[in-house]
Amino acid sequence: MTNSKPKCAVLSGEQLMFRFSNKLDNELKFYEVTLSPIISDGKVIGVSH
Repeated sequence: MTNSKPKCAVLSGEQLMFRFSNKLDNELKFYEVTLSPIISDGKVIGVSH
């Protein structure tokens, strides 16, 4: 991802989901990616996908 806005949203505690498609070898593939903050002691310490 080239846009840093999603990273900032997750690091501020929001969960984000992206859906997109890509044509590969003449076949359309669909993807869904969810990014979730990892929170410890009330602070975001990482991101899971």
